[in-house]
Amino acid sequence: MADGPPRTEQVEDIASLDRAIAGLESQRSLLGDDVAETALAPLRERRAALLLRHAGEQRKLVTVLFADLVDFTVLSRRLDAEDTRAVVGAYFSRWNDAITAQGGTVEKFIGDAVMAVFGLAQSWEDDAQRAIRAALAMTEGLTALNAELEASHGVQLQMRVGIDTGDVVVSTLEERAGHEFVAVGPTVNRASRIQSAAPPGRVLISGDTHRQVRGWFSVEPVRGLVLKGIDDPVDAYLVVSERPHGFRLDRAGGVEGVNTATVGRELELRTLQERLLDVIEDSQWCVVTMLGDAGVGKSRLLLDFDSWLEERPEPVWWFRGRASQSGSNRANALLHDLVASRFLIQDTDPPEVVRDKFGTGFAAAFDDDVRAGSAARLVAAWLGFDPQSSDGLPSDPQSLRDQASAALADYLAALSRTAPVVVLLEDLHWADDGSLRWLDTVDRFLHDRPVLVVATARPVLLEQRPRWGEGLAHHARVQLEPLSRRASRQLLSQILQRVDEPPAALVNLVIEAAEGNPFYIEELVTWLVEAGVIVKGDGAWQVVEQLLGDVAVPSTLRGVLQARLDSLTPGERGLLQRASVVGRVFWDEAVARLDGGAVPTAGSTAGPTAGPTPASEVLDGLRRRELVFEREVSAFESAREFLFKHALLRDVAYEGVLRAHRERYHRLTALWLADVSGRTGREREYAALIAQHFDSARSPEAAHWCLRAGRQAAAVFALEEATRLLGRGLELAPETDPGLRFDLLAERETVLERIGDRSGQEVDLTEMDALTARLPDDEPRRLTLLLARARSSFEHSDYDRVLELTSQVAEAAERAGLPARAVEARLWRGKALTWNEDLDGARNCLAAARDLAHQLGRLWLEGEALRYLAMVANDSGDFPLALEMIALSRRAFAEDGDREAEAVAATMQATTAFHMGRIEEARVVFEEVLEVFRRSGHRYREAVVVGNIGSVAFAEGRLAEAALRSEEAAELTRQLADIEATANNLLVVADVDVAVGRWEAAHRILDEALELATSVSSARLAAGTFARGALLAIEEGDVTSAVELARKGVEEISATPSPMDRGHCHTALGYAELAQGDLDAAEAAFGQSREDHLLVDREPLVREAEVGIAAVALQRGDLARAVDLVRPVLGRVDPQGLQDCLRPASVLLTTWRVLDHAQDPEAETLLSRARAFILDRAEATGDPGMADGYLAKIAETQLLRESERRLGR
Repeated sequence: MADGPPRTEQVEDIASLDRAIAGLESQRSLLGDDVAETALAPLRERRAALLLRHAGEQRKLVTVLFADLVDFTVLSRRLDAEDTRAVVGAYFSRWNDAITAQGGTVEKFIGDAVMAVFGLAQSWEDDAQRAIRAALAMTEGLTALNAELEASHGVQLQMRVGIDTGDVVVSTLEERAGHEFVAVGPTVNRASRIQSAAPPGRVLISGDTHRQVRGWFSVEPVRGLVLKGIDDPVDAYLVVSERPHGFRLDRAGGVEGVNTATVGRELELRTLQERLLDVIEDSQWCVVTMLGDAGVGKSRLLLDFDSWLEERPEPVWWFRGRASQSGSNRANALLHDLVASRFLIQDTDPPEVVRDKFGTGFAAAFDDDVRAGSAARLVAAWLGFDPQSSDGLPSDPQSLRDQASAALADYLAALSRTAPVVVLLEDLHWADDGSLRWLDTVDRFLHDRPVLVVATARPVLLEQRPRWGEGLAHHARVQLEPLSRRASRQLLSQILQRVDEPPAALVNLVIEAAEGNPFYIEELVTWLVEAGVIVKGDGAWQVVEQLLGDVAVPSTLRGVLQARLDSLTPGERGLLQRASVVGRVFWDEAVARLDGGAVPTAGSTAGPTAGPTPASEVLDGLRRRELVFEREVSAFESAREFLFKHALLRDVAYEGVLRAHRERYHRLTALWLADVSGRTGREREYAALIAQHFDSARSPEAAHWCLRAGRQAAAVFALEEATRLLGRGLELAPETDPGLRFDLLAERETVLERIGDRSGQEVDLTEMDALTARLPDDEPRRLTLLLARARSSFEHSDYDRVLELTSQVAEAAERAGLPARAVEARLWRGKALTWNEDLDGARNCLAAARDLAHQLGRLWLEGEALRYLAMVANDSGDFPLALEMIALSRRAFAEDGDREAEAVAATMQATTAFHMGRIEEARVVFEEVLEVFRRSGHRYREAVVVGNIGSVAFAEGRLAEAALRSEEAAELTRQLADIEATANNLLVVADVDVAVGRWEAAHRILDEALELATSVSSARLAAGTFARGALLAIEEGDVTSAVELARKGVEEISATPSPMDRGHCHTALGYAELAQGDLDAAEAAFGQSREDHLLVDREPLVREAEVGIAAVALQRGDLARAVDLVRPVLGRVDPQGLQDCLRPASVLLTTWRVLDHAQDPEAETLLSRARAFILDRAEATGDPGMADGYLAKIAETQLLRESERRLGR
């Protein structure tokens, strides 16, 4: 019986905890799920403990620990009372720390004895393990304590520990002598007796505890132990140590000491073996998920696979990790265990030892010590091994996660270059979100590496993640079904190999009860041994057949569930069936509503009724019978939250609900969820669940909730979920509601734009067009459509259409009093003007958009206008102004909380740095933001950054990478129908082809680029194409074509405001005129190039123009002027000094010729440095064929020939 309501101060304590929990929940979106759950766990446990004080008496499965000092009575005679108290106090303090650190509760200190209980306020599957870890920690800690006590009191302590697992009755009545609770029962007595039998300094555990932890600890069996007060001898085990991290599979296990071979899993084992062989031969990674109910043999199959791998002669890198129920709320717990097992990191290792183990482990993968050290620090900090060491690590948690995720994947990829990597993961259904996210995102790092991940999971994994591995080429599932009767008999025969001809009654009893579950077969045999039906002997075992009819045989999981449901009263069974409609997680208030409770009306704010509901009372009974569990903290303040003990139990209960009632129950559930989540401010979180219930109820509200849920999914970049929800909403939305259908289409069109599904986007826009005709007076929706069309036209580079549409929107929005729409219209208009190269018009339009957005407090729109103002400044050559605009843009995006938009602004910052010659800075930023866009799924932005990385690689001379990246970007932009971006990427590919002498390929690429530039009327792109064509013609010796193309380029670019683009075209013209021998025209062109590049402060490009003028002066015989012009080159014969030069080898060749004619002593030094520069550039290409082509070009060949002739090299 309960002891009445809690006292006022205790109610206040619980309320205080509830407020703290609610506060953390409200910051979940800011903190992230991993951090929030880690912070919430101790608060939930404390709340559960407070609630438990008023739960009355209950029966629980717990692990009890007893510890006692050896001969302390004799020892205490040497000490006075005050010293004795100090010694015992220090001892008890250490024990308290060890117990609470493992989640246990100190039940009492008696004299010099300690009693602790594990699994009281919160039960975990590893409570027995926790108890033993606490005992081992205290055993180890006693050494340090004894050193202190020896120094302070001249004494040392010895203790012994006993541990048992079993049922106890827990009394939590407040009047019990000041104790919060008292646990009583045979388990408490056995733990005390086992402690008395333990040798000094050792930990002794019972057989029941050993069964809970088998394989996790090294033990020494103690057979036939006689304990005081216990009639029959018992088996116990001395704990030696905890085994190193891994699966703790007991290779010497079996049942009652009998080893068995796996039966009935030959096909599944062969599947795993074939997968590994495929991974090795094809060098393609693979993830195999083995799904099966508890006890069906997943771990045993892993053990067999593990054994097969050990027998193979080829070396393999091994990784093992296990998720646990108690670790599911701990950030990166599975990856933490995985790395700890690989590096043999123990919980007791001090930080410096952990760092050393990480350093050694990562050094085995990377040749570069700096790279290994950086990766080790990142991963150690991210996984929580070394949180105090932050030197050189990203301060932003998301940046740390992203970089560390990549570093861990890189580590596996690097290891796989020396031997295949096999990662074995167990209990994936309990894995934390961070570890599962890592598995989801590393395909881009490991797709072409021989890495095999084998994971086991219960089917509940697919409830939590229904699309786990779905549609992924590297992912496979292996379903483990129950054993056949024949295989079950084979397994039983192995277990009973010491029984001569097992009775048919025994065989049938086990086979029928186990239903093909090997774990249940083994457990049933163990239980029969303990029940005395099977009697073990030194040799043969005996079966006491007359006892077979008297025992109550445990059933299978499915059989137990059905039988238990059938045994309930009609009221209890009906309640569970209604709860099953709510879901595996359900709330008492919801179930009460389904039982004829009042249905909330729209806008209802009524709170919960006082006192327990009948549903709550029945649920308390079901909880005590362990059919459902109650969660410590409910998602809803007004309701208690429950969980079906097993997903299968929920399914069995749901199947019993009459179909005639299901739809009504689903509707009532949806209404309750909508009401209560609205009152608690969590409607968005539950929108998808509410939509699902309305959908199952065939209710008209379903489409509206699909729209809300789709918007929420899109807001967190869950694009697939958003598309599915919005699509389902369209299926449900009636044709008679054009407004709802329009809103669903508008949301989906935006999602499809992000995904890059242009054809699907156009289909939705077309239907939106048709719907607006049915909504003639709906101006806001008409403007939504026009802006959507403008966005689509922009992505297709149809800038004139964008200008037309945005003009309509701006005027209509101002008339209709919709300033936000007017801002959007001005913004898109400014973007179109920018790409149409009307920089003055763009600047004015964007400034107006920025100012209006600022007035309205629309931070994102303000940030985007500032970003485009930076682009205009870039195109105008005003790089300092561009950086100023970018800083303001990033600030606005940061204040708005949009990290992806901030990454877009960072992309512009990198572009500006690139234009200013800060190439390495640009590359670093581009690579960082690329990960952001790949995670968010925004393929257009990904394509832009990939193309920029290609440009950076070309500037750094890494021509193979430049070609690869630019071709990848061109393919992406082709798919997205972005003509201008495709042309830009093709021009970089052409630059590579020209640089390495692939003339035919360069012609083909330039022809395609020119066609694309012409189709969008881009003078800038056309001019760039002509300039590159001129340089190509010079290399081919076609001077006439070179001059013609260069002049076309200058003509096209003359009207554009970009000094950089004009300068490039004039440089190309200078080279062409010089090759033709028109010295006046060449000097004029180089002179104009010099002026253009001075405007943007590009010193290398200014020097290239001046060296061109020097070439003219040399041909005219003005040697002194030529020397003065080339002199600045002498100190900058390096990649930075010649950065972005169109023909760097020509710059060096002309400089050397001028100095050589002048008999300048620097000529030989320059020639030597020029040779080194060219050879370094050839090596930097990253491809032997490209290097040969680069060295075969005119200027490069002449420089190498002269260096060999003059320098003898």
